[in-house]
Amino acid sequence: MKRVNAEETYFDSMNDIVIVLCCKEDIAEEGPEHIVLEPVWKKYEPDDSPVEYLTLADISEQFQGRCCLMVIAETPLSGHIYRYDNYGEKEWLEVGTTGGYA
Repeated sequence: MKRVNAEETYFDSMNDIVIVLCCKEDIAEEGPEHIVLEPVWKKYEPDDSPVEYLTLADISEQFQGRCCLMVIAETPLSGHIYRYDNYGEKEWLEVGTTGGYA
């Protein structure tokens, strides 16, 4: 696992598929369960481009209060898996890689 800079780790809607998961808040009764979250993508300013972007910092800000976020971010040929607040620390860690979605 390695720490990543959340402000500098960005994705764009043209090339990246971004899936955000979190743990269900109350797992005592039903056991672990994940919830898929839908992040809000940002527009480039002042560009009129249809391409939108998102950073890991945006994701953790949008879902404050959720525990243990996991992001799977893939391009056609590669991908990365990130975790936030997994050990009670408010930081992003890269925990794995993928072969992409193509």
